[in-house]
Amino acid sequence: MVLGLIIIFLAGTGTGVAGTVYFLVHRLEYVIHHPENVPRRLTNYLSRNLKLSDAQATQVKSILINRQAALLNISRQVNPQVQQQLDLMREQIAAVLDEKQKQKWFGIFDRAHERWLPAIPETPATQPAD
Repeated sequence: MVLGLIIIFLAGTGTGVAGTVYFLVHRLEYVIHHPENVPRRLTNYLSRNLKLSDAQATQVKSILINRQAALLNISRQVNPQVQQQLDLMREQIAAVLDEKQKQKWFGIFDRAHERWLPAIPETPATQPAD
């Protein structure tokens, strides 16, 4: 009886953890691939949690848009160096693999690169649609 309850508890815990991880990964991917929505979404989050007035929310959104633009400029400056290192890593690992492993490695690397490091947008959205 007790063992059965422990198994049920552990199964429920495992399911909860897996669901949480899936949800968080999905949210992170969305933010990575849709940076234009970040100021609006973050303003909405802060408005709810901090109970911002409309005037405060407008100011916060403006600050977020400006800081996001500055961060994107920094990313654009640094990205070529990051990309160069990633390209070197991709090719150096491929050099130690046989042809079958190499093709699999390229697929793994390219999918991960597209999923977690998409191209940096040329310009941030200044006013995403609500």
